[in-house]
Amino acid sequence: MFISIKVSASDVNDYIIRNNVKPAGEELQLGRIYNQDSSKNGNINMNYDGGKPQMIVIHDIGVDGGSINGSIDYMVRTQDSAFVHAFVDDSRLITIADKDKKSWGSGAYGNKYGIQIEQIRVAGYTAFYKQIATLANWTAQQMDKYDMGAPKLMSSPSTPQKNDLSVRPDGNLTTHKMLSYKFNQTTNHVDPDEYWARFGYDINQFRDLVSKYYNDIKTKQNIGYLDSVGITGEGNSIKVRGWHYSLKKYEYLFIMDANTGREISRQQVTAPDIRNDIKNFYNYPNAEKSGFNVTLPTPQGRDVYIMSRKTDDSRGGDIGGADDIRFTSNPITTFTNRGYLDSISLTGNTLAMRAWFWAGQSYKYQFIFALDANTGRELSRKAANMETRSDVKMSLNDLDNSEKSGIRDQLEVPIDKTIIMMIRRTNDPQGNEIGGKSDYIFGDTPISTYKGKFYQDNLSINDTVLKTHGWFWTENLTYKYQYVFVMDKNTNQELARKLTPILSRPDVKNYLGNFATADMTGFDVSMEVPSNKQAYIMVRRTNDPEGNESGGFSQVSYTDNVVNTKTAPNTQTDKVKFYQDSLSINDTVLKTRGWFWTESLTYKYQYVFVMDKNTNQELARKLTPLVSRSDVKNYLGNFATADMTGFDVSMEVPSNKQAYIMVRRTNDPEGNESGGFTQVSYTDNVVNTKTAPDPQDDRPSPTASIDLTGTNDTQKAWFNALYASAQQLAKANDLFPSVMMSQAIAESAWGQSELAKTGNNLFGVKADSSWTGAVVSRLTAENTTATNQTVTGYKTESEGRSGNPATTFVLANKGTPYYIYANFRKYASQAESLRDYVSKIKTTVNGSNYRYQGAWRSNAGSYQNAA
Repeated sequence: MFISIKVSASDVNDYIIRNNVKPAGEELQLGRIYNQDSSKNGNINMNYDGGKPQMIVIHDIGVDGGSINGSIDYMVRTQDSAFVHAFVDDSRLITIADKDKKSWGSGAYGNKYGIQIEQIRVAGYTAFYKQIATLANWTAQQMDKYDMGAPKLMSSPSTPQKNDLSVRPDGNLTTHKMLSYKFNQTTNHVDPDEYWARFGYDINQFRDLVSKYYNDIKTKQNIGYLDSVGITGEGNSIKVRGWHYSLKKYEYLFIMDANTGREISRQQVTAPDIRNDIKNFYNYPNAEKSGFNVTLPTPQGRDVYIMSRKTDDSRGGDIGGADDIRFTSNPITTFTNRGYLDSISLTGNTLAMRAWFWAGQSYKYQFIFALDANTGRELSRKAANMETRSDVKMSLNDLDNSEKSGIRDQLEVPIDKTIIMMIRRTNDPQGNEIGGKSDYIFGDTPISTYKGKFYQDNLSINDTVLKTHGWFWTENLTYKYQYVFVMDKNTNQELARKLTPILSRPDVKNYLGNFATADMTGFDVSMEVPSNKQAYIMVRRTNDPEGNESGGFSQVSYTDNVVNTKTAPNTQTDKVKFYQDSLSINDTVLKTRGWFWTESLTYKYQYVFVMDKNTNQELARKLTPLVSRSDVKNYLGNFATADMTGFDVSMEVPSNKQAYIMVRRTNDPEGNESGGFTQVSYTDNVVNTKTAPDPQDDRPSPTASIDLTGTNDTQKAWFNALYASAQQLAKANDLFPSVMMSQAIAESAWGQSELAKTGNNLFGVKADSSWTGAVVSRLTAENTTATNQTVTGYKTESEGRSGNPATTFVLANKGTPYYIYANFRKYASQAESLRDYVSKIKTTVNGSNYRYQGAWRSNAGSYQNAA
């Protein structure tokens, strides 16, 4: 609880002056207030009346217990209602909005003239003294910077009134309450009077303290700014440019340890960098000689900042007094080894990579190593080809020879490993450590080389002949014989076997890699099999000429693919009326052949249906002609209807089903039962359709079923034009179309974003080194990933669109936004953008896993989990 105590008018100011309470410096955290941009606030003009601010408006937040960061975060979230330029507590003053533009914090009159600042309510006199000292010093600085003149209070009545808003300000210092009382028609706040009264303080006392700081500025200057700072040479020096104005005689620049605040080194500035811009702005005597532009030597691997000292001591000490400016908001980490893995891919057992690594000094040779991710042991190495990387040289601030940091090469690696890559710079021609070396391991980007060792391309049955085609890889080529076995699915007993040669499979070699054993892997065989069996295939490599296990063997069973062998006909005089000669599946195409006899030839149409074995529901149908079957006529007898009995058809079928065939003769042209029909089901023969990630029947729903309430005509047209493609892609690739479209809507503003219109790019996909198509360059926001990060770009979006070249600067806080121009992928159509998005979701690898597999429909289960 606060207790208000009346003190004399000068007690607070006297304490601050007598005890030399040091004001906190201003911290800039710009970039989060978008409402100063007219293109984002409804075209509201944010320029001050008269072109620059003419007064300072003092607020307080109105509640106890708040924090400066929490108050800033709240104002950023609610800026559509109100926002100010800056906040101050007892240790920090943070500016969040551009002071060259208006804010929305004190009604129409105060907004168009004033820079506005909020006070966090602090507890206790000590904290209040520090806050008021910082606030008064900052206020004086703004009055000096914007030529407002010496502090003068704006006139204000003692009771609320409504005055003419067109009058010009008659002072340059006011409070929210003073504005409220003078222009009651625009605001009704009374801060900061109640808060200040707790400490016996008021606006008159505050004006006196501001006057003191203002007079100090005009009579004794110690101001400066660090324009740029960056690593140069091979990382062992710092280039510094800025200015420091003071009346002292000598200037020294210090490199200071950012962790301890202690000096690392100092260097005298003997020749000033002429700065007419500073002279023009401040108009102080000899201000044009305040500049410095020097290179300072520095040790590697240190967190440092720059301090400028103006002193009358020729050695740079503080004897006789010194004016110091510590540029702590521009810290920099001096050079350590740096690298980045741009891309990595695996074809067979050949790993291709593009990366860069700058070791901070020159070495004669460079090697790439494949390391076992689990043990760290070397698996293979190769002397690497150097690639010139001007982009790296730019990002490293033109470090000497840093353009020679690139690697683009290929390396053969063993399969069935999880691998991480390492680049070594060394003076040893064999790539060892002799003579000095520097290593960089890309441990965050493992890649799996695990491979499947067998696959069955096809399995089909035609009458009593089973045909199969596939491959089986063994590292050992010493096995002399290859046998294909037909096995009973129910008993796992052998039904038949056949010796078959090992075939060359170049496609398998391309998949597995350049191994001596990777080519000879194939089998392709037809075999007579017994009837009335469910059968699968086993392949055995052996040294036994009869195909047995003696002498050593290796084998694999393809139990996922099963066929039903021929049903033997009834030996009695009654003859069967239908028969299925063959049923096979290849990818998503089902093929069947057979016959069905009906005494009546009056049915006009024959349809073949694919039926779900588990639900007996239709999966697909196809109109097919009656085929003449003379063999069936010979079997059945000389009936007029015995010839036209056959069917022979191929059909696209859905994935993940157990399917059988039904044949219907009907008088309905659509294949339904109306008008008379007869049909037969071949339930003894079942095939498993292609295994696909989508376990459900995900047929596209009509676009009209999507509720687009609340969207405009442009959004509806865009959605309806794209949704069918999203459905088809989602169904074919185990994804949710709703999640795809939601992300496209969010990232492309319903297809109306600049990138979507000029590049058909719906998802903001950048053109990395793997992209070989067209590109479009656009300004984009990035965020720092570490504290004290050096970046090259623009501090604000408006600065990025100004046409000026990018600059290099340091951002202190992690997550701070900045802007760069980047190349984005340009597509021929927005549908092509969807296809590329699906490719990334399905193929991007993170270690040994697919990075986005959690968003696959079969894994997520629902669109909420996928999102």
